[in-house]
Parts: sequence; C-alpha cells; structure tokens
Amino acid sequence: MQILGDRLLTIDDVVQVARERERVKISEEAIKRMEQSRIWVDKVLESGKPVYGINTGFGELSNILVPRERWEHLQRNLILSHCTGVGERFPEDVCRAIILLRINSLIAGYSGIRPQTAQQLVLLLNKDIYPVIPCKGSVGSSGDLAPLSHMAAVLLGEGMAVTSEGKEVPSAPVLEAAGIKPIELEAKEGLALINGTQAMTAVAALTLYDARNFMKTADIAAALSLEALHGTRTAFDERIAMIRPHKGQGDTAKNILSLTQGSEIMEHHAD
Repeated sequence: MQILGDRLLTIDDVVQVARERERVKISEEAIKRMEQSRIWVDKVLESGKPVYGINTGFGELSNILVPRERWEHLQRNLILSHCTGVGERFPEDVCRAIILLRINSLIAGYSGIRPQTAQQLVLLLNKDIYPVIPCKGSVGSSGDLAPLSHMAAVLLGEGMAVTSEGKEVPSAPVLEAAGIKPIELEAKEGLALINGTQAMTAVAALTLYDARNFMKTADIAAALSLEALHGTRTAFDERIAMIRPHKGQGDTAKNILSLTQGSEIMEHHAD
C-alpha cells in the first residue's frame, strides 16, 4: 500500500497504482494539512469577503457574489456543466493514474478541500471504480476541466462508471453496490477537484514509463544482435560516441558496452 502525502510521487509509483492496482492511503500529516487549509476557506466564508470560486461566480461572473444558500449548488453545477468531454474513454490505467495524481495534488493542503472529499477519491481507487472519462475536451493550461469533471461527477453519484465487464453504466448504483455514499460538495470543493492538469500528466507519466522501457529493450536487443552476429564492441567506444554531441547516442553506446561486457562470443575482436 502506498502512503500518500509524505513524499513526492515517482513515475514508478504511478505505474504501481495505475497498472498493478496497488492500494493507497492518505497520511495523517496530509489530512492535517487539508484541515488547516479548510479552516482558511471557512474563515473567508464567515467574513463575507468575495473570493473567486469560493463565494463568487466563475469567469465573467466573478464579480457576482453568490448567496450562502447557493454555495453548494454552485459547486455541483460547476462539475456538471463541465462534463463535456468527447471521444473514447481513457483506459483503466490512465483513469487510475488521473485519480491518483488528483489526490496527490489535493493533499498538498493548498486547495481548501475537505479531507473526506479527498478520501472519496481514495475509495474509487481502492474499490476499483472507474469513471468514464472521455479522452478529448481538456482546455490545456487552464486545466483538464472537462476530464476532471467527468471524474468528479462520479463522486456525486452522477456521470457514468465502467463495470468489471467493461460496460458503461450510471455511477449511482455502482457506488451503492460498493457501499459508498455520494458526496455533497461544499464551497470551493468543485473548483478544487477540477482545476488541475492530472489527465495530461497521467498520460505523460505512463507514456514516459513505456518509452523508457522501450529504450531499454532496444539496447538489449541491439546488444544481443551484436553478439549473435559476432560484431565488435569497438564501434561503441566512448571516444567515438563523443565525436557526435548527442547524449542519447553516448548513453546507448555505454549501455551496449555494459551489456556485452565479458562476452566470450566477441573475444575474437579483442585485438
């Protein structure tokens, strides 16, 4: 089980949760950080001072003060209004990576979200509940608003989820079967859930992991081929690699030399 909140995530950590279905838990320190952050949000609400996304509208409506009785409704509407993604849904590993990375961002303690809301995301991971998140619809630097809204909608018992058979079904009965009660968002929480770039980060992390493995595999295949063909290691001498100023070429040459070190098949090239 991975304990989240006490250290930085690595790409390998993401892969363990996304593809190996490793379970996660939020650390006590991270919970305390979120509690302190939420206290600040509550103080803002008590003061009546307009603060964007907490007690005001969004975008061009940021100068509109929202009355107390509409704060929760505002956050819910923010999520549902941004469920506008299109295209095929992200595969399971990307979906799990998105949820993990969003949790990791929220538990830093700067978003004002309540610990129980972040814990709801943990339940999705640990109970293998996957929101249907369309792969197209991000607005880039402003955040993966649409993809993350599809993720967050499931917390509310809205949107669609994927069954173990791969079917897309309404999320409410899936949550009920797992013993999870839909959450009611409080002020600021809708914005906290979707204002991030975890969809593109998830895709990038898994792609980088695969690319790294492909590069290792390519070097191993090249070394085996070189040996089978009775090739020479001389061509991979560091001095030759340094003539061309390409770091990747130098790294590959070093890898092949290492992989073929001590090869009896290639001894006849010693001189």
